[in-house]
Amino acid sequence: MASVKNLLGERYGRLVVIAQDGKTKNGNARWLCRCDCGSTKVVASYDLRSGNTRSCGCIKQEQRHVLTKTHGESGSPLYKLWAGILIRCNPEKSDKYPNYAGRGISVCDEWKKYENFREWALSHGYRKGLTIDRIDVNENYSPGNCRFVTYKVQENNRRNNRLLVFQGKTQTMAQWADEIGMSYKCLEHRINRGWNVADALTTPVGGRAL
Repeated sequence: MASVKNLLGERYGRLVVIAQDGKTKNGNARWLCRCDCGSTKVVASYDLRSGNTRSCGCIKQEQRHVLTKTHGESGSPLYKLWAGILIRCNPEKSDKYPNYAGRGISVCDEWKKYENFREWALSHGYRKGLTIDRIDVNENYSPGNCRFVTYKVQENNRRNNRLLVFQGKTQTMAQWADEIGMSYKCLEHRINRGWNVADALTTPVGGRAL
């Protein structure tokens, strides 16, 4: 049986290990930790050593407070857009970790303050109905790498966009949907169901069971 690595006294984020507290069902050691805020929390070895857990939960509470601070605009579309950017780049908060923080995508320090982001947005073409788009999908959210576009343009800029070839012409699904006057969701549904490209692009909506 593998020996349990002694983590007593070790620090992981805001947590300091103060005692062992048994094991999980899969045999992973559990440790009682004291957080810098004064609370205690029992955490498995794996979650401590991998960085999955770095506090008793107070970090999330603080981040939630930041995102819900009142600027007189907390319910506005622009504020929600900004909050969404911070959340999707937060490994402890987002369920989209693999596509953002997991690839090293972050938010520049300047934009971590809403007022700075708002000033940039209003001077760079923001209006209701537009979404923020990273020009280089492998780079961070920052003034030099972002723009405001329609959802259609953003769809074309996705790093995992699917290209369709028909009659010697190659375009993204969003571009084909726009050209033939079909909704993107309808075309995407057809392709995902296994339709060949020709049928998916030329069959009138309602002309074949979806």
